[in-house]
Amino acid sequence: MKTSMIRALFFVFFAFGYTNAAVESITEEEARNFINTLGKDALSALTKKELSQKKRESEFSSILDRGFDVKAMGRFCLGRYWRNFNKEQRKQYFVTLKNMLIRSYVGKFANFPGANFRISKIDISSDLGATVLTAVDCPGSGSFNVGWRLYKAGERGIRITDVVVDGISMSITQRSEFVSVMSGVNNNVEEFIKRLSKVGEK
Repeated sequence: MKTSMIRALFFVFFAFGYTNAAVESITEEEARNFINTLGKDALSALTKKELSQKKRESEFSSILDRGFDVKAMGRFCLGRYWRNFNKEQRKQYFVTLKNMLIRSYVGKFANFPGANFRISKIDISSDLGATVLTAVDCPGSGSFNVGWRLYKAGERGIRITDVVVDGISMSITQRSEFVSVMSGVNNNVEEFIKRLSKVGEK
């Protein structure tokens, strides 16, 4: 159960690891408020079993838009294969990626009712970013440590760039998986997107 929760958290709060935006400094208060608000909203929306699947998916989509840079995430996770995608394929990839996240992982959070988290430490780094360290408690599944790497970029506000779960960087993990798939389809972009579109289908 703990592994399933980590995987679910990974795909909701993971790692984007790359951004083109000019970053600004983040205060400790801003970092704390951002994680507190987004985290509580996510757990409230995704772990309540009484919510309909449609409502849960809508809430999940909103949280992704509010808290994460899906385009930066998608580019980082493709690594060098990003250059293989033309303009239209990149658009299709981003849409497919977001749909995959919603389709695959919204239902998983319903298995963890009563989950909660607490902030244990906030580090403001020299590169203007911040890392918020939290402990996530899942009744019946144990607890684990999660570090949220943040950046702030103008009107876009604060976004998560990486998540480290019990010492494992989720951005690097996802990148490894995507690169492996691309290699397996002999760099065929259309086949990669097709496979991505099938992930999580019932």
